[in-house]
Amino acid sequence: MNTHVDSVSISNRIRVLSLDQCFLSELALNRRNESRIAVLKAAILGAVSCGKLVCPAHVQETIFESTLLPERERDRVLAFQNEISCGLAFLSFTDLLGLETLLLVRPTVQIVPYRIQPLRIGKSVDLKKLASENRAAKAAALARADQVPYPPKSYDPNDQLADFFRKVSRERSASMYRITKAILGSGTVNTRRQEWEFAVPVGKFLLQEGIANSECHNLLAKILSHEWEIMPIIGFHTLLWAKIEQDMQKADRVFKVNDQLDILRLAVALQYADAVACDTPMKDAIRQTRLDEAVTVFSMREVSELSEWVAAV
Repeated sequence: MNTHVDSVSISNRIRVLSLDQCFLSELALNRRNESRIAVLKAAILGAVSCGKLVCPAHVQETIFESTLLPERERDRVLAFQNEISCGLAFLSFTDLLGLETLLLVRPTVQIVPYRIQPLRIGKSVDLKKLASENRAAKAAALARADQVPYPPKSYDPNDQLADFFRKVSRERSASMYRITKAILGSGTVNTRRQEWEFAVPVGKFLLQEGIANSECHNLLAKILSHEWEIMPIIGFHTLLWAKIEQDMQKADRVFKVNDQLDILRLAVALQYADAVACDTPMKDAIRQTRLDEAVTVFSMREVSELSEWVAAV
């Protein structure tokens, strides 16, 4: 591990760069032997070795996507991510959503967005089986999306982005409200209905942390007052998701399974990174939602510009 980054506390003088899987794979493999990729890779490695930059891993996405690669390429991607992360990883969206939710009602909570977690796949893991399961998970996600009628009944041709945001937020807040009520009533997250997939683990986290009845009542009030839905982690996620929904309903955008992974990663990176490298469609979504005002965002078309940013850190 780089001696300049030896804990989950990152010094103010160290810049944090979030790389999506496309950037990460291009840098690790550079299959087309492009000079601009080689220059960026050298710049990142140099900045990391000098203690000026760190690129924490997005563990779930990288493991998920890397298992789909041939073995040699997979190992090169994981090794490169470990080299530039100094063994650090961003907390997942789900972890941060749980922590921010608890912070709303328990001000003593401290959020450290990184953990020491080098990327490793255990020798006992059946990689062929894992890759098959990941491909099946992508296919299942696409099948679920295909079953959702578009446009939905709530769609209005006059809807603007703010309307999409409000509708998505309403569904998520209602789910978290029901789960909090279940915690109060039965000490479980069982609402006897299908809930937003990320609300359930948040409820389980709250139970694990011993949330008190008074804190549950406080959380219910903050959900009703809309404070919960605009917390940074869920606010970013909902706004990007609303933008995708808007494009699907108004611009015939086709749902892509990787949209889910991209938005989960970006919701974390937009809050905790100094710069974000992602694909061009997601940069466009970030720009159109004005989420690029507090963080520098680069697309695959801006490799040289990213090299210049890294050189200047």
